[in-house]
Amino acid sequence: MKSTRHLESGLKQKVFSRDNYTCRYCGDKRGPFHLDHVYPYVKGGETSAENLVTACAGCNQHKHARVGEWPKPIGYFERKLHINFYLIAGISDLLLAFVILFRGFVEFGWVALGIGVLMLLFGAIDYYHGGSNETQ
Repeated sequence: MKSTRHLESGLKQKVFSRDNYTCRYCGDKRGPFHLDHVYPYVKGGETSAENLVTACAGCNQHKHARVGEWPKPIGYFERKLHINFYLIAGISDLLLAFVILFRGFVEFGWVALGIGVLMLLFGAIDYYHGGSNETQ
């Protein structure tokens, strides 16, 4: 009978690649890395991609055969730049309104000043609403 601890061909690389060569417990990217059974093998855990994660040597030794120490989700330690296009549009509207406000007042007087103030107001509203819709 084949042991359930037996690794399928390429499983180790598949798990390391899925986890972006990052310890799923602490975020270490230096290694050396081990495969860790989330639900421990000695307690009946399977040797499958769903139950294996990348762990640095320190975290793997610390966790040992404990149950209840769960890895972070895939990508948890990755820093991602989230661009909120509503904020960018709101800021550009504000900058444009400032330009029109000052240039218009010099050339056209109070009417241009009123239009510039309205544009500033609408730009600020766009900026405010863009900030509240930021996606994670």
